[in-house]
Amino acid sequence: QNIMSFWEDYLYTGNTESIENFYDLLPEKLTVNLSGASWNDTLKLIDYNNSNNLVDWPAGERDGYQFSNYNTVINAFNYKAALDLASMAEVLGRDDEAAEYRAFAADLKEGINDLYNEETGTIVDGRDASGNLLTHSAQHANFVPLAAGAITDQDKIDS
Repeated sequence: QNIMSFWEDYLYTGNTESIENFYDLLPEKLTVNLSGASWNDTLKLIDYNNSNNLVDWPAGERDGYQFSNYNTVINAFNYKAALDLASMAEVLGRDDEAAEYRAFAADLKEGINDLYNEETGTIVDGRDASGNLLTHSAQHANFVPLAAGAITDQDKIDS
């Protein structure tokens, strides 16, 4: 969320000083760059090895969310963060880096949309370590990707 905060600061102030000073440190904040996390090119999702699930939702408000290696919520946050990094790169004139982050975000979006359960009309909480879809669909798994802009298929939004 650090990445998103820097972008929001720029949008609010129009001042590029913060992103100029800290941009080079921000890419390591993407969860894919954390120890224990890895990119799965087939699923187009970040595998957190079920160890980097930082959640501050009170236990009674988790809606039964099933934490897993391929966590829908964390992938959705990374989707938004990658788009914000791309926007910052564009502001700084780093067009090649912007293109890389936009391509990464597009892959994440594809992976997130593949978490859609047609039977229930919802996004599931993620995938297990083997890449199998989980069966549970917590509210968080649905509203976070939607708020991040990762779900744009009208059929999914209307469900």
